Amino acid sequence: LDALKEYYSHTHKAFPDLHATIDEIIVKGDKIICVWTFSGTNTGSLHTALGDMPATGNKVQFSGVVIDRVEEGKMVEEWVYFNVLHLLQQLGFTLTPPQPPEPPEEKK
Repeated sequence: LDALKEYYSHTHKAFPDLHATIDEIIVKGDKIICVWTFSGTNTGSLHTALGDMPATGNKVQFSGVVIDRVEEGKMVEEWVYFNVLHLLQQLGFTLTPPQPPEPPEEKK
């Protein structure tokens, strides 16, 4: 639960005007599936596994899915899925394809 609180705290710092819309909720057995859309302006640094990314000032909108597993009325696990590349592109980041390796120099 602490890791989840920390994740959402970092998200709100990166997007202080964050608006979340729940598009659909499905309950099946011990799982709650939530389809959501977030929109907001990136005015704070974005905390990622690769380190903190500086604020861009860009507005973004992206969708995803959260799956929670519940035991005895309490959330015990959560999985979050969304298209990270789509978010990064809206923030202004670009994907650069890898360069082919240099051919080895011929020895004379």
